[in-house]
Formats: sequence, structure tokens, C-alpha cells
Amino acid sequence: MNFIAIKNILILFLLTFPLQVIYSQETYKEHLFREPFLSRSDHFVAEKNYLSLNFNQKLLQLNEIHSLIHYNNFLNSPGPTMINSSTLIDSILSFSTFANKGKRTYTFDNKGNLTSCTSYYIRNNNSWEISRRIINLIDSSGKLIYRIHEDWDWDNDRWLINTQESFFYDNKGNDTLYLVQYMIDNKLKNAFRTSSTYDFYGRRISSTTQNWNDSLWCNLIKVTLAYHPQGFQHYFFVEYWKDTNWVNDRWWLFNYNDDWVLSSVLVKKWIKGEWNDYGKVSFIYNKTEFQVIELMQIWNNLAWINAYKCTYSYNENNYFKRGFFEHWQDNTWIPEDGIIHIYNPDGFVDHFWTHEVLAYYGQTTSIKEEGKFYLQEYELSQNYPNPFNSTTRIKYAVGSTEYVVLKVFDLLGREVVTLVNEPKQSGEYEVEFDANKYGLTSGIYFYQLRSGEFVETKKFVLMK
Repeated sequence: MNFIAIKNILILFLLTFPLQVIYSQETYKEHLFREPFLSRSDHFVAEKNYLSLNFNQKLLQLNEIHSLIHYNNFLNSPGPTMINSSTLIDSILSFSTFANKGKRTYTFDNKGNLTSCTSYYIRNNNSWEISRRIINLIDSSGKLIYRIHEDWDWDNDRWLINTQESFFYDNKGNDTLYLVQYMIDNKLKNAFRTSSTYDFYGRRISSTTQNWNDSLWCNLIKVTLAYHPQGFQHYFFVEYWKDTNWVNDRWWLFNYNDDWVLSSVLVKKWIKGEWNDYGKVSFIYNKTEFQVIELMQIWNNLAWINAYKCTYSYNENNYFKRGFFEHWQDNTWIPEDGIIHIYNPDGFVDHFWTHEVLAYYGQTTSIKEEGKFYLQEYELSQNYPNPFNSTTRIKYAVGSTEYVVLKVFDLLGREVVTLVNEPKQSGEYEVEFDANKYGLTSGIYFYQLRSGEFVETKKFVLMK
């Protein structure tokens, strides 16, 4: 299927640029072993670190192209889609060549939106250990607003936020701004952002990525996209920022057969003032036009040589069943870890960096976490003291990781101040309110807590 194939060849070009934190190779492998699922921000961190390692040129070229084939995918599918409830995916197992196996389980809301996924891994004791959780916060229209990444803290039996992805849309529903922030010293700090523009038909025509440099956004990558009159993608053109100018980097040309099914993608690189062949990705389909082989080759100045191959199989309903990744070495295919894509007819999307992936299906809507996790109830407590003279304290509890908003209103319903406006992990919190900061007079006021579907309002009295 041409839609699936297009998405399979592009996710994050950002990955080929140096990052501030460089993993050792073993640390990087450990990171991927624990976190086989790849979101936008995972790709950005993991791949860029991987490519910063001191590999030989051939391997660097291979992995550089491997990174390149994954940009447009994430740009064009930032969030969850509606899932057919009769085919909900239950769990996915992943098998790495350098470690053991991992597991990911999924939950959906009553509208079929993917709301969370939790990662596990097996250690030396051969038991599953909970590792990471990703939570999607979705608005009433089904749009993804925030994606929160958490690590399980075994020492304190709690989830800790490490990354937040934020998505912003225009009035036509186009994803125009994507922002990634890392949790540092209990505060979210900017990391990078991607802004996009669209044509009249709602097709993305440009995306610019910037990274945060202490006090300002700095240009990093720009992508320009073009389409055939029939609506299919024609090419995408990549530039990177150098000194004060955009510089040519890579050019992708999409090739189709007579039925407009994607057959291959040619990658060219700007070298010494001209475009040179660099990489090629070819696709083979089954009778129902579902991709069964993705083959990548690199140009060695004389001929195209094999680089990697990913083989896919499906069940009788054309839902993903198995993905198998291999690397070409010494004239034979050998198991290797790489990116395996999952695209199902119902809209389910996921990506793994591993050697083999197996998918299981069922009627599940709840998660079975094989680790410690304590659910806290949502609650908004009465402030103390009440009545109060200038200052008072408000306690509240959050049942799960959600975006929390706590506001104060006057008697006429006008907003006085927003006390809290950020994601919070499950737990109890307390905030101080000082009426003198806002020049308030004696009277009745209200404070309201919103977190997910939970909304509660309480009254308090200021007496001076």
C-alpha cells in the first residue's frame, strides 16, 4: 500500500546531527534495550547519539541513511488515531541481538484513542521489570495535545517524568508546532521544536527544526516537500543551518509504479557542489499491496550494495504479525537491530529499534503492569486557613499523570490567577496563594482544579 510504504521510509532526519550528551556504545545499547519504542523525541536523542560514535565510514553512511528514512513519518502522524475496538492490539514483544527481550502493552479510551503504552524488559533474573511509560493526553476532538514520557523509580515506587512532547494545531487541525522539553531539576526545559506550514489541501510543504541554546532557538534543519498533481509525494529536500545560511544536504525522490504504489526512494547527497547518489530504499509487496520487504542499499561510487533488509508478515486480516530486521555483511544477511515499523489498517502506529517484533491482539482495554504502581485518587481539599488574611494553602491530589490546571476566580467568575498549569505525576501536592500579590479586597473567591476529566471547585473567603 502506497500510504504505508511512504510512512515506512521517513521518520526523523534530525537524528544525524550531534547532540550535547554522547553515550558510549554500550550505554546506548542499554538505552535502546530498555526503551524499544521510538517516539519523535526518542529518535532525536537515540539516533543522534548513535551516529556520534566513532564508526567506520560505511557503517556511518548506513546508519545515517537509516536515520534519514524516518522524518516525514513522524511529522505526518504526530498522535494516536481511532482504533477499531474489535482488533485492539494487546501487546508487542521485541527481541534484540545484543540483549534480551522487551515488551510493550497498550491501553485505549472508550473512543478508541491510544492513551498509554508501558515498556518492560527482562533482566538476569528472567522476570519482567517495568521500565517506562508513555501517556497521551488527548482533547475532546481526539487531537493529541501532550505526550509524557516517564521512567519507573524502583527506589521510591513512583513514576518520574523525563520528557514532554507538546503538539499545537491551527484552525484547520494541522500540526503546526511540535515542542520537546526535558525534565531537569523538576522543571521542564526546552530541547527542540519543529514548526510546519501547509498548502491549501492540508499537505505539509515545509518544516523547520530548531534546538534550544540556553536563551534562544537556533536553526538546525529545514525540510521542503513537493507533491505530484495526483497528490502523491514527489520529493523532499533537506537543508541544514551553517553559520548564517541554509546549506543543501539531501534530496529524496519518490518513485511509483503505474498504479501509484511506491516502488523505491532515491537519496542524493550534496557533495562538492553537486548532487550525488547516496542511498536507495526499495519495496516489495504482497498480493494485497501490503509491504513485505523493505530493502536499503548504499552507493559506493561504483554500484549499489546491500545495507539492510526488513521483512514483514501479516495475519489473515492484514494486521501486522511479525517484523524481522537484518544487516548485509560478508555477502549474507545476518540479524541486526534496526527500526521496525508497525502500521495497521485501523490506524495503529508504532516503531521499534530491535531485531524482531511480534504483535498480539485481543479485546483488551486495560493494562496489566508487572511492576509496582499505586493509584492515587483525585481530590481537591479545602484551603487552610479559611477564612484567611492574605495567604492560605491549597492541597490537591492527582490520580495519574495528567496535565493539571489550578485557577482562582472572583465572585463574578473572572480569572484572578493560574496557580498551576503543567503536567503532574500521581501524588499529593500543595500550593500557596497570596491575595496581596493580586491586590484583592475582602470577599468570596473560588479555586478550581482541572485534571483530565476531573473538575472540582471550592469556595474560600478572604478577610482583611
